[in-house]
Parts: sequence; C-alpha cells; structure tokens
Amino acid sequence: LFFLIAIYSINPSLLIANDVFEFNVTNIEIDENGNIFKGYNGGEAFTGDVFIKAKNFEYNKKNNLLVSDGDVKLQDKKKNITIIANKISYSKDKEIITAYGNAKIQDIDRNITISSDQIEFKKNVEIITAYGNAKIQDIDRKITISSDQIEFKKNDEIITANSNVNLVDESNKINIDSDKITYLINNEKIFTLGK
Repeated sequence: LFFLIAIYSINPSLLIANDVFEFNVTNIEIDENGNIFKGYNGGEAFTGDVFIKAKNFEYNKKNNLLVSDGDVKLQDKKKNITIIANKISYSKDKEIITAYGNAKIQDIDRNITISSDQIEFKKNVEIITAYGNAKIQDIDRKITISSDQIEFKKNDEIITANSNVNLVDESNKINIDSDKITYLINNEKIFTLGK
C-alpha cells in the first residue's frame, strides 16, 4: 500500500482515467508496437458520450487522435450535436473535432445547422468555426448567413461572419450584404461592419 501511494504521489496522472476509444470494426490492423490502430471496411468508435460511424479509422495512441473517413457521422450526446463529413479528426486530449469535405454540423438544442468545406468544434469552450463556403441556418428564426468564415459561440449565442457575408431574414424579408456581420441570437440584433 505504501508503495502504491508513493508511486501515485510521484505521478498523480496515473490516477486519472485515460478516456480512450473503443472500436467495433470489420478489419483491424495494428502497427508501431500497438501505438497505431487501423480499422477498415466500416465500423464504429466510442469514447465517453461520443459515437462515430465511418468506413475507416486510424487511431494514434500517443497523440490520442482519431481520424475517421468515408461517410463519417459523429454524435455527441452530451453536447447534443451531430456532425457529418467526408473525414473527421478528433483530438481527445485537446477536445477538438475537425470535419473536412461536405461538412455539416447540427446543434439539435438550438435548431441551428452549419455547413462548410471545413468545420472545427472546440468542445471545451463550445465554439464552432466554419471555413470556406460557410453557411449557418437558424431554422426557428428563418435566418440564413453565408460567408467565407463563420464562428458560432454557443454559450454566448453569438454568430460572427467574415468576408463576403450575406444574411437573409425570411420572416422580416431582409437581405443584407456586408464585409462582416455579428448576429446576437438572444437579443435578435444584427450588426454590420464595412461595406
């Protein structure tokens, strides 16, 4: 008992449970002394509240990074979001999910959908950033914003769009083009900057 207490006091990280991925895949390949895990031909990966379904997986144990490709669908039950893309990487240590190619994220609680070439979701701070052909839809309020880059701060309920921004408010029949638009969802206010 004294020996175990001494070890854990020297390295307290041993007490913290390492939340790793579990897999249910058709074919498995393990490389680099068990540090690289590859799953092929369809399957699923799980960790905590996150469930991922894809054709292929590659998990790097050292970086705690999972890359999934081929019709990827990720569901986060705790954050109540769904992400669909051609490829999704999930850095478990940093709690950052990045979706590439025909990326789409749906915030089920707020009934907001974001689509783009690339979407990054920082889970710890609850910020979603979309890059390239970005479009966000507030379905309940019938507002759509298109831009080169869109950031959605979920906790603050703020959407910021930069470069080539177009906002369409179907309910109020308003169409705005601007360099930058900030939309305060709770206050239902829109601010523009630039032309």
